[in-house]
Amino acid sequence: MDSKPKIRIASLIKKQHPQLSNTQIAKILQKGLVLSKGRPVKLKAWVSNDFEYTIPDDVLSQNLQAISDLGCELVQDTPSTLVICKPHKMHTVALDVFENNSVANWLMAYDENLAQVSGPLEMGLLNRLDFETQGLVVVAKNKDAYNILKDDWKLGRVQKFYTALTSVPVNEGEYEHFMGQRSKTSPKVFVLDEDPEHQWHPVALIVHSCKAKGDVYEVSLQLLTGHRHQIRAQLAHIGAPLLGDTLYGGQPAPNLSLQASRVQFTDPKTQKQIDVSL
Repeated sequence: MDSKPKIRIASLIKKQHPQLSNTQIAKILQKGLVLSKGRPVKLKAWVSNDFEYTIPDDVLSQNLQAISDLGCELVQDTPSTLVICKPHKMHTVALDVFENNSVANWLMAYDENLAQVSGPLEMGLLNRLDFETQGLVVVAKNKDAYNILKDDWKLGRVQKFYTALTSVPVNEGEYEHFMGQRSKTSPKVFVLDEDPEHQWHPVALIVHSCKAKGDVYEVSLQLLTGHRHQIRAQLAHIGAPLLGDTLYGGQPAPNLSLQASRVQFTDPKTQKQIDVSL
């Protein structure tokens, strides 16, 4: 019988690799990345203090995997930024170091030094698009540009334009609503015309045009605020859910019919107006 003192494998890993968070340790165990004699170690295993195991070097270094063939495209290279086109069904920032489907993974392959701007999970990214949304995201090349442009985003100095497809027409004009969640477990957000309890976020967008394109309508709009699912929820609230957005009542389609199609901002280095469109 083995009389050696026992310790949970997660506690042993934390003791020997303090740079790893408890969440990261749990994930690498759940993913079977901790091996002993070629076999995965179970999450709740009890082991001795001299237990021998291995963890991949890239996990220990907390480096995000560099992946160049994800379908991202460099649209414009400015003195302070990169403007990238993100495909449908991809995360913008990496959820953790095990992520393999994000713009951050592509940026790690493009220029690993961007990890010094805002960390390896964000890689200097200034804005995020929903997983299903395709279109333009902006990346700061250095910390100074990141801090300046991050403030510009928060203060509404960056102009953000989108193109959407709906099955019904949408009237031009500004739409103001209140948005929030009714359940922490629901993926949906909800929109109200009024917020009598002052608990939900005020949101706004402008519909600049709506043109018939065969059996559908192409809506050009400008986002005045920025919240998760805002365009999807607001258009659904006024009776015009996006094509492909079955979560909010839209007709089925291969992809969500929403594109971040244009962005305008001031380059921190040159002070010139940058205007990028797809």
